[in-house]
Amino acid sequence: SIRFGLFASQDYLQHRGMPMSPADLLEHAIVVYRPTGRSADTTWQLSRDSSPAEQVRLRGRLCSSDSAFILQSVQSGAGVALMSEFAAASAHSPSKGGQLVRVLPHWQGPTLALHMVTPTTRHRLARVQLFMNWADATLKAKLGAHLDAGGDRPS
Repeated sequence: SIRFGLFASQDYLQHRGMPMSPADLLEHAIVVYRPTGRSADTTWQLSRDSSPAEQVRLRGRLCSSDSAFILQSVQSGAGVALMSEFAAASAHSPSKGGQLVRVLPHWQGPTLALHMVTPTTRHRLARVQLFMNWADATLKAKLGAHLDAGGDRPS
């Protein structure tokens, strides 16, 4: 599963301050990824430890269906965004712009499960199994620190 968290640029946080609770997000500029890109209104479901998830209704300052644009906007100081940990980690390269800071680090958004759907092992072609093994190894090598271990290995 891919983990999601809240991130902002160092410049933004120096100017606006670090939120101390999910409710504090109401006082911050919010950058929203929305596949349809139609509305900047959003509800973020944030959880902490084993506590029940909190839902925070927010109005985005900026809304886009382009995840690269969202990342660049947050790097440029546009506000706080809920994004995958691996996308935020890709911003830590000096060549990509400003480094992002985890906001409310003890809180996280929902996880996104990754699945490969194939025929049963009895009817699976060898090349499909080879691809599954390659994809599993590649994802773990590139995203390993940002994935929740769970589910089955390709078999």
